[in-house]
Amino acid sequence: MEAFFSWFTSQSGVSLLVALVALVGVLVTTWWNNRAADKRRRADQAAADQRRKDDQAAEDARRKADDDRRERERREQLRREDWTRQRRAVADCISVVKEEFPPLGNLRVGIPTDQDVSELDIYIDKGTELLSFYRAIVRALNVAELEVSNAQVKMAIRHLMDSTNEEYRELLDAERRGQGEVGVVAMEMNAIGPKMEDSLRKLVNVASHEFLDIPRDKNDKDN
Repeated sequence: MEAFFSWFTSQSGVSLLVALVALVGVLVTTWWNNRAADKRRRADQAAADQRRKDDQAAEDARRKADDDRRERERREQLRREDWTRQRRAVADCISVVKEEFPPLGNLRVGIPTDQDVSELDIYIDKGTELLSFYRAIVRALNVAELEVSNAQVKMAIRHLMDSTNEEYRELLDAERRGQGEVGVVAMEMNAIGPKMEDSLRKLVNVASHEFLDIPRDKNDKDN
């Protein structure tokens, strides 16, 4: 033991001790530096991962916002196209009233009903025109009702249909009895009676209000 202690305190022992201490210092320093570097790498990796997650989340949010915007635009475009189609159907229906209005539609000369039938020919012609006008309106209203889904406009179309049927009922009944009866009824009849006129005006007003925010298509008729 004394020999070991003597050697340990000798120059060789001290040199060895210094070398060992230095080695331990180097090992400790290396371990510490490696540990610190590893912590920095993990921290940097975690930060990079978080940035990627944040970037991906931001990209996903942008994509979702773009998808939502495109979907809103698609739905708005479909709504506008649908409303434009409905408005055009109403405009076409109203155009029939203007374009098919019979030349003798409001003729009233005041021929007595007891006159000779031959003198009623003009009223028979008027009655024939009125019946043709009635059927053209009914066809147009049927088409418009099929095309239109807006509840208020559809109701206005049905009201006009009801008014038209009501005001033409007597003439339709006369048609079944013969041309002479058609002429007699046509004497006192206008192509568009007060109920039809009121219903037609309401249809125009309701359609104008319901489709107010839809830009006019260049192909729409001016109604």
